[in-house]
Amino acid sequence: MIDNFRADIIVKFKESGWSFAATLKAMGYHKPTVTDIKRLETVLDSQDLGLEDAGDFHARYENTEFVRDLCRVLGMPPAESDDHISRIKQQSKEEQAAFTPFMWIETEFKQPLEDPPVFMLPFFKSCRYLDFPPWFARLTPEQQLAQVQNLIVVHLLETGGELLWWGTIKRYWYFYAPERSYWLTPAGELIGKHEGAVPEFWHCEGITRHRRPRMGCEYTAEALSQALFYTDPLHTCCQENGCFDEYGLVAAEIVARRNAGQTLLEAIQSSIALYFFDNENVPVPDRITRPVIHWLENGGAPDE
Repeated sequence: MIDNFRADIIVKFKESGWSFAATLKAMGYHKPTVTDIKRLETVLDSQDLGLEDAGDFHARYENTEFVRDLCRVLGMPPAESDDHISRIKQQSKEEQAAFTPFMWIETEFKQPLEDPPVFMLPFFKSCRYLDFPPWFARLTPEQQLAQVQNLIVVHLLETGGELLWWGTIKRYWYFYAPERSYWLTPAGELIGKHEGAVPEFWHCEGITRHRRPRMGCEYTAEALSQALFYTDPLHTCCQENGCFDEYGLVAAEIVARRNAGQTLLEAIQSSIALYFFDNENVPVPDRITRPVIHWLENGGAPDE
């Protein structure tokens, strides 16, 4: 009987005495690569077993099949394993569909003499937003507020009360629902409540960040490049290396294909396939495109 799915998998793995490579061989990987071993390590370390990670292309298994076969070789009951996999995926789907709480940082902003380079704009914009982990939404409102206040204290210590390019932090806007927020001081003290979007919010045909845009909403190459940079669906490590224009050509290609009549999903799929696999007809799975579209629709929108 499975009591705690992830915990039981970890216990079974340790009881087996197998190495990562031996486990992968039992799953059908004849010569496990460093990438294969890293994937198994990531699955065991992940709270959701990597079932909702975008991931790379994997020749043998998609994420669900990988976890399912791992359970098989560890001798876990197949029916129970499938039930737990379905539960985790359904829970993740519900979390993605729900509003995602976030914080926006208000500063004493003064327009500098020179604007930053265009490729740096996504980085500077992201500095004004603080997101929360998936488990945050499952807390009570009182627990959420306590976490917010703790985060503000930590953030203030890390930044020294200054945001690069934006200036001195004035207050934090904690959005707990669409266009509903609490105002908190840099010390984490609750000082007010507000209804409405924040100033200088990212817009797309009148639809603001964290609200789903209309199906006809068009995105600029800059916004698409930004979405690809922050989701990094092909795991290029662009964020770690500060390569803000890593997906610039892909974004421009998506815009061209949208103008040629392709849907947003088709344009993203074919553009990624063209630039990363040298063949626009290579199937690009949903686990790669979904995070990009989800970020565009819920996590950010292009400037007008």
